[in-house]
Amino acid sequence: MLPRASGGRSVAFPAMGGEITVRALTPDDWEQTRAVRLSALADAPDAFVTTLAEARGQAEAQWRAMLTPERGVRALAEYDGLPAGVVGAFDHGGVGEIIWMWVAPDHRGRGVGDALVAFCVDWCGRQALDCVLWVVDGNDAAQRLYERCGFVPTGSRQPVPGNGARMEFQMAYRPAGS
Repeated sequence: MLPRASGGRSVAFPAMGGEITVRALTPDDWEQTRAVRLSALADAPDAFVTTLAEARGQAEAQWRAMLTPERGVRALAEYDGLPAGVVGAFDHGGVGEIIWMWVAPDHRGRGVGDALVAFCVDWCGRQALDCVLWVVDGNDAAQRLYERCGFVPTGSRQPVPGNGARMEFQMAYRPAGS
């Protein structure tokens, strides 16, 4: 069961041993976004379509543009004030799609992933969008997180964009009792 986000820019979640805050990022947060995104790409290169080299080559204007409301939402999780993870969601043809999901290795298992997912599910709900995401085959930890948060496999599969040798499967948010 996901905690309900407040609908504001920032929401606090109880955590194991600390406090998690998730806040929507704005174009003015581009440098912090870049730093966290580069960490994500270095840590888990197979989990993302964008490569570390591509992200390093993006100009300030590109980082700022991806943080505008027209591009959906990107959010940063902080654990006791330190960057702990990042996530995004956008309207993909009338369906909310979660992207960019990553939790820093030293913050895994503390509820950061749950808080990031809750933030995006809430954002999708406020946009009146169903919520889906894609999981790369073999990413069992991600699948367990999403299942714990109320996502179920849809049966849809596709090659990972930019890496047709790998496959991914879609999961959709189905809250308990729906």
